[in-house]
Amino acid sequence: MATKTTKLYLGSVLLVDLTTFALAGDLTTHSGNSTAHVTAAERAAWNAKADAATLTAHTGNAALHVTAAERTAWNAKLDGSALSAYATQAWTTTQLAAYASQAWVDAQIAAKHHIRIVPTDALPLQGVADVIYLVPKGWEHPESADASIREQYVWIEEKWVKVGDTSVSLAGYAQEEWVAAQLAGYYTKAQADAVASTAKAGAVAEAKAYADGKFAQAKSLTQAAYDALAVKDAGTLYAIVE
Repeated sequence: MATKTTKLYLGSVLLVDLTTFALAGDLTTHSGNSTAHVTAAERAAWNAKADAATLTAHTGNAALHVTAAERTAWNAKLDGSALSAYATQAWTTTQLAAYASQAWVDAQIAAKHHIRIVPTDALPLQGVADVIYLVPKGWEHPESADASIREQYVWIEEKWVKVGDTSVSLAGYAQEEWVAAQLAGYYTKAQADAVASTAKAGAVAEAKAYADGKFAQAKSLTQAAYDALAVKDAGTLYAIVE
């Protein structure tokens, strides 16, 4: 005798009531009901229908449409006021008078001295304008001068003015040993991956053991037999059949 499951209980808790679901046969019967549904052909035919009288009245409404002659005449019109926003030649010439021409700019650039950079072992007694002199650090004492760093001098108002040097300060930057010491208490990626993998495997094993012990039993019985149980085991899955 064929049986079917109608309800599922976990202990005394109803998990699902299959009696409230529609049967496949019922769905098939409803789907094939031609009275309750229209076919694709019927829907297409209905949607294709239009009210011809309404379309005719709209097409012949002269108040809503223009003729070809009216459209041509309208398009031929020119709105002269639209040009009022454009600049006239005289206005443009006046505005450009305040700007420098390319020829004037070229002449100004050509008249200026170009700054030059001159490396030298020592500063001369007198310098030249528009020149940056690069001398070794400590150039006053050649025997101890540091040629790896160049001091920058310019000649201004009949005297030498130091404007900088080529040294680079690393103050505030971390050294390799310091960085290594700071990272000593942290996991590397490989170590972190290993720890995570171990934790994941442990969690999965623990969950499996719990599930195996919790839901190890499953029973099939009638609703009457289930109702007659004095004690319903919380770890047992009861399948009600008929």
